[in-house]
Parts: sequence; structure tokens; C-alpha cells
Amino acid sequence: MEKIGRHVIKPKTQGMVYANIGFLSWSFRFPAALFQSEKCAKLKQSRENVKFHQCTGSRSYIAAAYIAKQEKYKDTEPTAIDLFKLTHCRKTKGFSDDVMKAAMQELQAQLEAEKEESTGLCQKVLRLEAQAEESKAKAQKQAEEIENLKKAITDTQKAAADTQNLIRQMIAFGQTQRQDS
Repeated sequence: MEKIGRHVIKPKTQGMVYANIGFLSWSFRFPAALFQSEKCAKLKQSRENVKFHQCTGSRSYIAAAYIAKQEKYKDTEPTAIDLFKLTHCRKTKGFSDDVMKAAMQELQAQLEAEKEESTGLCQKVLRLEAQAEESKAKAQKQAEEIENLKKAITDTQKAAADTQNLIRQMIAFGQTQRQDS
């Protein structure tokens, strides 16, 4: 920074000139306005990317998780879901709106998946019932055919027995006719 003599500067603006020269020399070395705007834009973008805000108060997430492990989960290791519930649920309000919306969407997706699965299972059951009915109808038809064949066999056996009896009678009659003649 280049110093200007006091005899050159008017007494009214003496403090302001030194302040302006200092600011200008500092801004050339470190462009504050540009840096602040970039920093603000980056922070704003980072805040927009946060989906679930933590409810840990002034403690960091790591500190809240450590305290929860020490106090609440003494014997067991907490799961990620337990830590999520612990750090995203407020004592007064419960879960934040974003978390509740996400949980509701997840539950609705699970419900829709279960509905689709149940409709698929219902369709399978209906198909299997139709196949079972067809199988029963085929089995009944085959049973009727077997009964008809059994009747035909018994009728044929009776007819064969009657024919054999008739032949025997004819042979016996023929032998009696020969003996008489």
C-alpha cells in the first residue's frame, strides 16, 4: 500500500481516502465480492441438496450417534435405521415434513407392490383353479370311459358265455341226434 503524505490530502477526507486505498489494495489481492457470491451460491446449492434435516440441536451427527450408543444402545450396536430415527425425529413434532413425506411414499410404494403381488397371486390361483377343474373334468370323463369299458367287457363276457353255452347245447343236441339215428 502506497502511503500518501498528509500535506496532499485535505483534512475532511483524510480518513476516507486511507480507507478506500486500503480496501482497494485488499480487494485486488483477495476479491471478496466474487468470493462471497461464489461461496453463497455453493452453500445454497448444498442446502438444497439436503433431503432430511437432522434434529440433533447444537450437537453434530457423530456426537449424537456416540451419545446414543453410550446411553440408549448400551448392549447392542444401533442400526442405520435406528440412528436415522434418533437424529431426524423431534421430541415435540415427530419427524420433519420431508421425512414424513418420504416415509409415506415408501409405504405407499410397498403397499402398491404388495397389491400388485397379491393380484398376481390371485391370477395364479385362478389359473390353478381352472386347471384343477379341467383336471377333474378329464378325470371324471376317463372314469366314465372306464365304466363304459367295464360294462362292455362284462357284456362281451356274458355274450361269450352265452355263445359257449349255445355251442355246447348244439354239440350235445347233435350228438343226441346221431345216436338216435
